[in-house]
Amino acid sequence: MNNKRITLFAGHYGSGKTNISVNYALRLKEENEKVVIADGITYIGKYNFAQCTALTSVKMADSVTNIGAYAFYKCNALKEVALSSNLSEISNETFG
Repeated sequence: MNNKRITLFAGHYGSGKTNISVNYALRLKEENEKVVIADGITYIGKYNFAQCTALTSVKMADSVTNIGAYAFYKCNALKEVALSSNLSEISNETFG
């Protein structure tokens, strides 16, 4: 990837789910610097981006209402986060 950016969309192989459980995508740890969470995603799960050491920027759509515990835990390079305006819950140590 040239710009080292990943965009996450709602759903998983036609399941219609609107949460992201991207533990399978943790190649982010070393490869991607930016994450865009697209419209339709409502929940970022526990530990989903934990220890993604290259991650510098996160932009989430306003559809996101909850962020699970430790979702961005130990993302030490993270400098810019654009939170959803509809966020109602951020769990413990989300950005710890």
